[in-house]
Amino acid sequence: MAFKLFNFLKIGKKKKNKKSEEVPLDVNQSMQFVNNPYQFYQKDIQVYSDISYILQALNSKIDALSAKIDNISLRLNNLEQMIYNMLYRR
Repeated sequence: MAFKLFNFLKIGKKKKNKKSEEVPLDVNQSMQFVNNPYQFYQKDIQVYSDISYILQALNSKIDALSAKIDNISLRLNNLEQMIYNMLYRR
């Protein structure tokens, strides 16, 4: 938390991965952060929530695909057993 506060208080800091102009922070913004840091993390919390939702959806899709693969594997094993029975049980 102290590290984030230190980075937040740097004046004229550029954001990584974005081409933006430097925006100097004033004392009022710094005091708002100290008094209520939650408002500055609301965007991060929303992003984490969205990522969590996407990961849950992907996990359910993976589970469905896994069930289909298991079903196909079972059918192939049954087919293999039928072919074996037809060829060698005369």
